[in-house]
Amino acid sequence: MRDSSQTPAGLNLGFQDNRREKLFDIRNKLSRHPGDLKIIEEYVDLLLKATGDAGVTGKLEAYDRIEAFLFERTEEVGPDEVDDLLEIASDIDERREEVLGQSESVEEESRHDQKVIDTHEEWKENRVDNTIPLDPKEAERKFSLCKKVRSLIRDQNREMIEGLPELIDQLQSATGADELFQRFDRIIESVTADIGSPEATYLLQSAEQTVSQLVTRRDDLDESRSSKIESKLRELEDLSSRVSKKRQEAKDQRRWREFLDKCGEELEELEAWDIYGDWYRFRDVSLAVPDEDGGTTLSIAKTKKEPRNNSPFTTKIKQLEEMLQSLSQVAEGMRTEVGLEQVEPKIEAIDVKLEHTRERRGQTYNEFAMARIRKCLSEAEDATGTWSDKEEIARQLVKYLAEVDQRYLTSEVGRCYSEAFEYLYGKLKRAKSKDDFEEEGRKLNVLKRMQEKEAIGIDAF
Repeated sequence: MRDSSQTPAGLNLGFQDNRREKLFDIRNKLSRHPGDLKIIEEYVDLLLKATGDAGVTGKLEAYDRIEAFLFERTEEVGPDEVDDLLEIASDIDERREEVLGQSESVEEESRHDQKVIDTHEEWKENRVDNTIPLDPKEAERKFSLCKKVRSLIRDQNREMIEGLPELIDQLQSATGADELFQRFDRIIESVTADIGSPEATYLLQSAEQTVSQLVTRRDDLDESRSSKIESKLRELEDLSSRVSKKRQEAKDQRRWREFLDKCGEELEELEAWDIYGDWYRFRDVSLAVPDEDGGTTLSIAKTKKEPRNNSPFTTKIKQLEEMLQSLSQVAEGMRTEVGLEQVEPKIEAIDVKLEHTRERRGQTYNEFAMARIRKCLSEAEDATGTWSDKEEIARQLVKYLAEVDQRYLTSEVGRCYSEAFEYLYGKLKRAKSKDDFEEEGRKLNVLKRMQEKEAIGIDAF
C-alpha cells in the first residue's frame, strides 16, 4: 500500500491552477487526518484532474497508485465508510477500462519505451533480477519498471517471465514499507519540532498506527527493512517517553502556578520574616519582672480558657508548619525534576526557618525561666535578710518559680531551677499534720499553691 503523501507517477501538477499548492495543503491534512473521507475524496479528485494531460501509460500508472492509495485508506476510515471507498475505487476501475480500450495507443507507447523492451529481453534470457534495492528511490524505480514489463507482456500477449510476479509483489511490499517509513519520519519530525504541543499526543497515535502497519508487513519484507522496523519501534518508544515527560512537566508547572496563586503571598512573607528582629523585640518583654501583685507584664492567660495573642514565635511556627505541609503536598504530586526543582528549595528554606524559630522560642523561654529563678532568689533574700522568714520565702517560690514549666527547660537551666527550689524549699517548715496544707510557710502549703498556679508554657512565646 502507498502513502497519501506520494504523488502518483504520470501526473503533471505544475503550478497551473494552483494545483501544487492544493496538493501540499491536502497532503498536510491527510497526514493529520488520514481517515477523513472528505479529504480523501478531495485528494483523489485533484489527482484525477491532473491526469488530463498524461499519456495512456501515465494514466494507468496513476490509476494503479490511486487504487493502492484507496486500499490503504481502508485501514484509516470508519467501518461505515468502507463502501464509500469501494465506490470511488469502482470509478477508478471504469476509467482504467476506458483507457485500456485504447490498446493500440498503449502498444505504440510500449514499443517506444525501449528500456522496458530491453529489460524484458534481458530477463527472459538471464532470469529476473530479484534483488530488492535498499534505497527507496531505487526500489520505486525498479517497481515501476517491473510493472511496465508486466504491462508489455499483457498488452502484447508475450510470455510471462518466471519470477516476475513474485518480484513485483516483493517490490510492492518494499515500496509500500518505504512510504510508511517516510510517513513515520515526517510525523516524528513534526512531534520533535514542538514536543510540548497539544497535537503531539495525536501525532504519536498516528505514528503508532503507521508502525503497526509496518509490523503486519514484516514477514513480507527483506531483512534490512525488517530491522528498520525494530529501529522505528525503539525511536517511537523513546519519543513517547519524551512527550509524556513534557506533558507531566507542563502539569507540574501548572500545579506550582496554582499553588503560588493561592499561597504565594504568604510564602513570600514567611521567607522574608526576620526571626532575629522579632526575637530581640519579644525577648525584652519576656524577661520583664512581675509587677507588685505578682502578675507578669506578659499578657499571659490567667487560665487555659483565655486565649493569648502575644506569642510571635508560636504563631510563626504554626504558619511555617502549615506552609511546610502545603509545600510537601505539592511536592508529592510532582513527577518531574522540573517541578521538584521549583518546590524543593522552598521546602528546604521553610524547614530551616521553622527549625531556627523553634530554637529561638526555646532559647527565649529558658532566658525567661532564668530571669524568674534569679528574681526568686533575690526577692527571698532581700525580704528576709537572714533567710529566716519562712512565709516570705514561700511567697517568692509561688510567685516566681510556679510560673516556669520545667518541661521546656534545657538541662542546664533545669538544674538551676532545681538548685534554687531545693535551697529555698529546704528552709520551709516540715509537714506535721494535714493542716500544713493551709498554713503559709509550710512545705505542703507551697507545693499545693504551686500546683494550683498555672505555669506559663512555651506556646506563650
